[in-house]
Amino acid sequence: MRFKSILSAVTGALLLSALGFGSPAQAASRASAALQAEIDSLVKGGAEQIGPALVQWRGGAVVYDLDQKLDARANAARNARLAPAATVHNCPSGYFCFYDAQNYGGRRVQYRDCYEQALPENFTSNVTSWVHNKSSGIVQPYWIGGDILWTEYPNSSSSNVGSANNDLMYGFLCHT
Repeated sequence: MRFKSILSAVTGALLLSALGFGSPAQAASRASAALQAEIDSLVKGGAEQIGPALVQWRGGAVVYDLDQKLDARANAARNARLAPAATVHNCPSGYFCFYDAQNYGGRRVQYRDCYEQALPENFTSNVTSWVHNKSSGIVQPYWIGGDILWTEYPNSSSSNVGSANNDLMYGFLCHT
């Protein structure tokens, strides 16, 4: 009887595994591999990987965090070097930051320089919240058609851009 129970459990586990349902560790491994494949694609496009899920372009002028929780320690150390007392919602002083979830959650991309810029390809049309953590410059995010979605003023933020503008942003204009 006991042998049948063990055999049944092993058979069930093998069946679940064969159907694509593995252990939590296997699921995490698949998710990690998918994340790294996405990062590798960005690196091939000119980005530099600087953390477990963190890439940058132009020496940190643009930083993209694909998993804020995974990069929490790297973010804290990096933000402390950039501006220890002025980080707002994980957005360092001197940057504009965009998040793909409300309340500054999910993935984050941050920009230091003020001129017209596009979002990374896999972040386009995913912005739900933002922080303008600079003392100058007016930021105007736009969608593919070129229409301005909202206006950001220095030292301001929005935890949710609202249903009319959610997930539409393609890039932004910046005026000094």
